[in-house]
Amino acid sequence: MTLPAVVRRRGDADAGSILIKLDRLDGHSVLLSQSRDAQGKPAWLQWSGEVPLPDADVESYIERRIRDDPDIWVLEIEDRNGEYEPDAPVIL
Repeated sequence: MTLPAVVRRRGDADAGSILIKLDRLDGHSVLLSQSRDAQGKPAWLQWSGEVPLPDADVESYIERRIRDDPDIWVLEIEDRNGEYEPDAPVIL
């Protein structure tokens, strides 16, 4: 599977956390935020909950996070069919 992806914003190489916007290409997106589970293992928090949210809501959240954390990285993946599989479990 090959999905188009782009680094939208480069953060700090050593300390920057990561947001991944999964663009459904229909005006909605899923947003994953780098996190840890209860045992301290790497995980992804699905900020958007169980369903994709309007792109405007996701973009607003991304902009707030950038203002609060200038070290943050933002990646965007075109994922029309929800095929992307993160490298760690997803927490809803």
